Amino acid sequence: MQSILVYRAGAATGLSRFTLKMIHFIIQLVAFIMAVLALFAVFRYHGTHGYPNMMSLHNWVGMATVVFFGLQLLFGFLFFLFPRPRESIRSAYKGVHLFFGFFIFGMVAVSILTGLTEQIFYNNGGFDSVTSKVLIANVISIVLVAFIGVVTFTVTSSFFEDNDEKIQDDIAAATSDEKSGLLEMKPAESST
Repeated sequence: MQSILVYRAGAATGLSRFTLKMIHFIIQLVAFIMAVLALFAVFRYHGTHGYPNMMSLHNWVGMATVVFFGLQLLFGFLFFLFPRPRESIRSAYKGVHLFFGFFIFGMVAVSILTGLTEQIFYNNGGFDSVTSKVLIANVISIVLVAFIGVVTFTVTSSFFEDNDEKIQDDIAAATSDEKSGLLEMKPAESST
C-alpha cells in the first residue's frame, strides 16, 4: 500500500523516475517476503494445532493475493527495471500493471477484513455480544476502509499525477508560441 503512494505521490519530491521505481520495487519486495513468511507461519501453526488449511474465504483470498502479488512483482521487475524491453512493450504493459496493482490492493483489503471477521466469529463464539475484541476489530476495519479511500483518492487524483509529461507539454507549447511570434515583444510606442 505504501509503495503505491511512494510511486504516485513521490513525483512531487523531485526524485528521479528510476529512484521512485527502485523505492517502489524494494518496498514491494520486502512486503512480498513478509507475506510469504506469514504464510509459512500460518501453515505451521495450523499443522501444529491440527487446524485444516484453506477452509475459508479468508484463506483462499489471502493465498490468491500472495500469488498475484508475486506475479505482479516479477512482471514489474521484468518490464520496468530489468532487462527493460522496448518502450512500446513497457507502455502496453503499464495499464495491465496498474490494473493488477489496484486489484491486488483490493484483495489485500478483502483478505484483512475477512480475516478480522473470521477471528471475531470463531474467537467470540459468534456475533452475540460486543466485547472489547469485537470493538477493536470493528475500529480497525473502519480505519482500513478509510485508509483505502485515502489511497484511492491519492492515486486517482490529478493533483498527484507525474508532472513530467505536463512540464514537457508546457515547454513545447511555450517554444512553439515563441516560434510563431505570439510571445514577441512589441516595441513600445513613442509618445512623441
